[in-house]
Amino acid sequence: TTLQRIEYLCFYKSGITSISLPNNVEVIEAEAFSNCCNLQHIVLPNKIDMISWETFKNCTQLESITIPGAVRFIGRNAFLNCKNLKRITYEGTVEQWNNISIDDFGVPDNIVYCIDGKV
Repeated sequence: TTLQRIEYLCFYKSGITSISLPNNVEVIEAEAFSNCCNLQHIVLPNKIDMISWETFKNCTQLESITIPGAVRFIGRNAFLNCKNLKRITYEGTVEQWNNISIDDFGVPDNIVYCIDGKV
């Protein structure tokens, strides 16, 4: 069996510091990484098309995340209290980023870098 889904609260409060998920992962459920206070870096798989609500909430040491260009929705408070988040690398264009349905994801746009420039 191949990992395709990261379940709700799967890594909740775990001690992971960095993770790069395999590209066959298609779904990351809500709060999957919430309260991972040591998590600093994450690369999301290419097949992910949404970031659920509060997925990375309270990941206070998170510094960077890479989001695939396939993402079309970012849920409420996905990055709430990620006070050290310095860079979101979006693997799409600024125009694509501006077309994502974002429900108050909890961080400023000025840390988003797209393939064709900064948002």
